[in-house]
Amino acid sequence: MKTKVVPMREYPQEIEETVQKINKCLNISLFDWQIGYIFYNKPLPKEISFARRAGKTLAAALRMCVSKAEPIYLRRRDIALEGTETYRVLSYFADEDVANKCRMDIFYVTAKEVYFSLKNIKGIELRKIIFA
Repeated sequence: MKTKVVPMREYPQEIEETVQKINKCLNISLFDWQIGYIFYNKPLPKEISFARRAGKTLAAALRMCVSKAEPIYLRRRDIALEGTETYRVLSYFADEDVANKCRMDIFYVTAKEVYFSLKNIKGIELRKIIFA
C-alpha cells in the first residue's frame, strides 16, 4: 500500500521562501499549523493546545522572532518579576495558559537559540531582540 503524501498548503512566495530558509537553518520541517500560527496569528489547533512536545514552544519562539513589531529587551533574571517587559513578553509567548517560571525559562532559551540561529540568514527579517 502506498503512503499518500499530502503537500503543504500553498502560501505566498515570500512566506514559502522564509519557511524553507527556517526549515533548512534549524534542520526541521514546520507543520501547516505552525506556519499558520507564526505568520497568520492563527490560534493553536485544539488537538495541539494540550499536547506535549508538539512544537508549540518552537512555533511561539519563531512567531516572536519574525513578527514585525517593536524591538524587545529580554533579561533572563526578570523572568519571574511581574511588571517587567521580560515577564510580559515571556508570559504571553511561553504558553496560551498560565505561564510558570520553568516554562518561561524554557521558552527564553528556545527563543534565544532560534534567534541567533536565524540572525545571519539572508532573506529572513527578524524583529530586534536583545537577550541579557
